[in-house]
Amino acid sequence: MKKKLLITLLRLAAPIWLGLVYSDDTEAARRFLLRLDFNNSLTGKQGESPVQATAISFENGIEEQGVYISPSTLLTYNAAGEIIPEAGTIEFWIKPRWNGNDNMNHAFFAIGNQVLIIKDAANNFRFLLRTDDSEGHKGRNLSHWVANEWHHIAVTWTVPGVMKTYFDGEETISHPSSNQDLINITGLTMSIGSRAGQISSDAVIDELRISNHARPADVIARDYVGGLSISSLTVESAFRDMFTGWLVKTRLKAVTNIGQVNIPTLAAEWSTSNPFVATVDESGRIKAISPGVAAITAEVNTVEGDFRAIVREAARPSDVETIDEFLATPAARNLWEIPVVIIKYIPTRDGINVDQDVADYEGTVETLRDLINQDAIKVKYMLEEGSRYHGYKDSSARPVPPSIGYRVVHIETVYEDIPPGFDTGTPDLFFPDYNLILQKLGAENFVRRLGVKEFWFWGYHHGPIVPVESNMSSPLTGDISNSHRFNDDMPIYNSTYTLYNYNFTRGPNEAVHDHGHQIEALLLEVNRLQDGTNDLFWKKFVGVSQTGQHITGRCGWTHMPPNTVADYDYENMTPVLSDIEDWTPDGRGEKTMVNALTWGSLPYAPPYDTPPALNTESKWYIYWMQNIPGRNNGIKYGDKAITNWWAFTGDWDESIKSGMRLIKPWIVGDGSESEPFEFKRH
Repeated sequence: MKKKLLITLLRLAAPIWLGLVYSDDTEAARRFLLRLDFNNSLTGKQGESPVQATAISFENGIEEQGVYISPSTLLTYNAAGEIIPEAGTIEFWIKPRWNGNDNMNHAFFAIGNQVLIIKDAANNFRFLLRTDDSEGHKGRNLSHWVANEWHHIAVTWTVPGVMKTYFDGEETISHPSSNQDLINITGLTMSIGSRAGQISSDAVIDELRISNHARPADVIARDYVGGLSISSLTVESAFRDMFTGWLVKTRLKAVTNIGQVNIPTLAAEWSTSNPFVATVDESGRIKAISPGVAAITAEVNTVEGDFRAIVREAARPSDVETIDEFLATPAARNLWEIPVVIIKYIPTRDGINVDQDVADYEGTVETLRDLINQDAIKVKYMLEEGSRYHGYKDSSARPVPPSIGYRVVHIETVYEDIPPGFDTGTPDLFFPDYNLILQKLGAENFVRRLGVKEFWFWGYHHGPIVPVESNMSSPLTGDISNSHRFNDDMPIYNSTYTLYNYNFTRGPNEAVHDHGHQIEALLLEVNRLQDGTNDLFWKKFVGVSQTGQHITGRCGWTHMPPNTVADYDYENMTPVLSDIEDWTPDGRGEKTMVNALTWGSLPYAPPYDTPPALNTESKWYIYWMQNIPGRNNGIKYGDKAITNWWAFTGDWDESIKSGMRLIKPWIVGDGSESEPFEFKRH
């Protein structure tokens, strides 16, 4: 209690000591350059008077009174001495008379063409330094704002450095700044609630502060709650049950003098009733330590809210499974063998039945384990078969060998819910915590000692969990995948590996679909490295016009066969002339009529299965992959040759290190058995 009392007294004193200048560089040592309380007065706390003040009126503010800026109001102050070009913060409360979707411009603050804080006619908030040089800066849509509701806005900048925007105490926008963003305020005035009397804010503005530094997030959060009178506080989380090692975010809601609002978690003081079960950090993140129950408490403005965190023990220990012979044996005569680890996360509360509420799957654990193994067999078959260049044309007793062979070296089932990781950008939706998942698995050992290049992670897409399709970790190139390309959402080891996050409530089609997009991501990146464009793969192979529109007649992609421009239209029977079976970059290959029967009638059938084993969609993926330039493709591009594009899937690191690209400047060995493939530097 003494500590909380001391913190409370210091916070109450903050406006006093922030108005002083200290010799050190702490937050307390810095100061406000301008403070306008607008309590029936336009004079600043340090005696600043407006340069112009017309059509001024005062209304109830967030604290006492605020100034209403009408369409006819002009309120300006000298900018000299009130803005530091290299760093600063501008913050204020605002209560607009309009809804956020009114499609009108409203300026909140301006200094000539040097600084502009505005809602534009597209209903996007913009914070601009040097407004002629900031069109690329991010915005936030304010269509959800409702007339006559209060909001707190803060913008900060360091130049060069970063520009940030906070809404109601939460950081929402962040982007880098450069020396181009340095402002020059010589001889300029600052306009409050308009842009020199134009595009009025039509709003009540209160408690405007300008600081001489970029104030940190926790201070801005406390500034926001400092203007609120809180009557009740609620702590919530998308996850009440959690397992050891989880990091779970919380959110705060409060009933206040301005209605029910979200409270930034950085504004609270946090505590736990049992640190042996769960701890909590200054941002309200709960860390699960060991099984049990802990009360997590947040305190804001002397009001407390509690959350009951339940840390569970897995209903049964993880299993390491026996590997099916087909899964353990890579396709014969492959050029690149890819070792694979299969991970299954099956939520269960009794160790017998799958938790349907968590996974949206009804059935027993054993049934689901077997289903995943059957699907994995089909996935392996489809991928290996897909790497057989023009394999569908071969009717000989000795079929075209594949470029890729998969060897499953480990299968492990974990009987827990999927742990939440990074935010998706949508409230209460999270990507899985791939760092924790791989750490618990001991993935580094598999990558470093066994050369594992792929992890097939079988989970679910339900509730707050949103899996990615593919996710790469690479010490060489960073994340080149179909994910959001965060370079810190998976551990980085000594070599590149890719995690595919399958959904066990779907099937093998969707799993191979994920691989299709990863192939596209790699080939697009190599095309960029080669030419600085994606034209060879995206325009010439897939079939995209100069204006970026998908066209029929080339090879298509994971979403579209060559006879359609509609996503997922795999069963389209419209015949279209296409060079997919004789593709050359210049389009001189033989064209044939293709439709869903072209690939849907091919006799693909994985082991242990009786035909028809695969549907039209499955067969499209195999057929499309079989037309990706592979071994012995013999395709010429002028005086150059097309390489075996499966090299980038088979060994990304060596392909990139060797300088391999989609084309090579000479006609040489192509990876046939008679002439083993060699990576060559170009």
